[in-house]
Amino acid sequence: MSYLLNRSAPGLPASELSEILDRLIWYMDDNGGEIEDVRNKWLASDDKRKVEVALGMSDTFPFDTRDKLKACFDRIINEWPDLDADCQKILETWDKQFK
Repeated sequence: MSYLLNRSAPGLPASELSEILDRLIWYMDDNGGEIEDVRNKWLASDDKRKVEVALGMSDTFPFDTRDKLKACFDRIINEWPDLDADCQKILETWDKQFK
């Protein structure tokens, strides 16, 4: 995944790379387990581009509980307030699916 991020075309929107990674999840023999692990590491990263790509992935949730999502997103929003809407959208989707 880092290779794809590092070698992506200049100006490529994070959402485009997120879409590619979402598709790869379903093509891997581990059902995307390794991709999900990297995604969670990217969400904890201090690299905004990695965080943006990880937030843009939408086929699966990054964590298995809302509390983990919220804790991660609180840190992200504190660091980059402009990513608040992306975090809130994921939490709203979680709430619709699991409440």
